[in-house]
Amino acid sequence: MNRKSGELIKAKKIIEGDKLDAKDEFFSLLSNDVDYLLKEYFDYSGTPNITVQKDGGDFKVAITLLANRIKNFSSIPKI
Repeated sequence: MNRKSGELIKAKKIIEGDKLDAKDEFFSLLSNDVDYLLKEYFDYSGTPNITVQKDGGDFKVAITLLANRIKNFSSIPKI
């Protein structure tokens, strides 16, 4: 491996690591979005627990929540 390739690999690892390390702002925005969406379907108090783990080149995302009930669902009638 030449010097340029080594520098590119190092830069790629830093960028990938920074994506996961941008936790505070990322998780705040993600938590707000997920909370907004889930409140359309469930009654619950508190906030959803979100975990993100790096798995090779992918990410495992888990959302857990203790809901009191599932809200009634009605579809828009066909016209």
